[in-house]
Amino acid sequence: MSESKTKSDSGGIIESPSEDKDKSLFGRTTRRQFIGKSAGVALAIGGSSAFLAACGAGSSSGGEVNVLSWASYVDSEENKLWAEAHPDIKLNTVVADADQTMFTKLKAGGAGSFDIVFANAGWTPTYYKNNLIETIDLKDIPSSKQLYPVFKENTEFPYVMDKDKVLLYPNMWAPLGMIWNTNVDYQPTPPYSWSQLWDPSIPDNKVILSGGAVEILSMAGIEQGVPLTKILQMKGAELENATNRLIELKPFQVNPYAVPQFRNQIRTEEGWIGYSPDMSSALLINQQAGSETAKNVIPEQGTAGWIDGPMLVKGAKNRENALKYIDWFASDQKLLTYMWDQYGFAQANQDAVKRAIDRGGDSAKLAKAIGADKPDTVKQIALLGLPDDNQAWNAAWDKITGQ
Repeated sequence: MSESKTKSDSGGIIESPSEDKDKSLFGRTTRRQFIGKSAGVALAIGGSSAFLAACGAGSSSGGEVNVLSWASYVDSEENKLWAEAHPDIKLNTVVADADQTMFTKLKAGGAGSFDIVFANAGWTPTYYKNNLIETIDLKDIPSSKQLYPVFKENTEFPYVMDKDKVLLYPNMWAPLGMIWNTNVDYQPTPPYSWSQLWDPSIPDNKVILSGGAVEILSMAGIEQGVPLTKILQMKGAELENATNRLIELKPFQVNPYAVPQFRNQIRTEEGWIGYSPDMSSALLINQQAGSETAKNVIPEQGTAGWIDGPMLVKGAKNRENALKYIDWFASDQKLLTYMWDQYGFAQANQDAVKRAIDRGGDSAKLAKAIGADKPDTVKQIALLGLPDDNQAWNAAWDKITGQ
């Protein structure tokens, strides 16, 4: 472990603005934009029960399916593709801007209002403990044969109950990573480690961390040796160690979610090294710079990240249609191509990844840069979700940002 950096007298955290207006290169949407699209839409449609009641009138001959999601998975193009594939089943959608919001809505409405709810996989234990979702038997999802095996067999993932028995159908995924400018004086060397962020030769405020409390505390916990499957369970001494480690790192910069700005800070040497929001950052920085300027890796300890997808609401009143929806969402070629072009995150469907690479050009470059064709990378990820002791994590973050 590297020697801790000494905090300067002017120590603290410089927080970059969180506004994120532009799209990534290749037309790629950032994760923050992906989730953030929902906020305005949710306000526009109003409360879920009233909305679904209105939609329920005049249902199609095949019935309906009620979906609670981020807006990015139920936009007008995606809804049009559903109507083309299943014209007899009416799709009713309600959007929310965050996992916590969807959890609260489902807990309030339950099976009476929703059949499908989307989530990040780290949230599945929270839903399951509250008796809100049920196990999906992948035998009921014909397209599940297109999944990379790791996504349906690795029982260390919180959503995999047993081989081919899941609480969430995996869709897109991404690890966060370590990134650095390859032209600055400090250059980490293999074996790469999160401890290299604490190298004393890095000047103050040249470490830049992307994300918020959960992402950053998770990274510190991983650096301290907490097992990837236990990160969200950190409390007591483990959480205190991660907290103190981040205090040792100060002063550093925090870029909440403004991904284009984060890349610009690394490219211009405003930040020398940091915690990147995904594994595409170096590729996009280098393309903008016109030369190799940055490098992205997953350190040997692993990293934080996410897998997302739809879940089956327990006791869903339109269960058969919900399973049809999951099968369609997981396999429709037009839909999967649209999501790749719009969002550019790795997909758990191996046929979709092959198509993205076979297209060549920027599509293939991006797919390879983010490791879409290396699905076992997902074993190196601590899946982000709601910490077991969320109050303690919030207090820890307040301590870090307040000193």
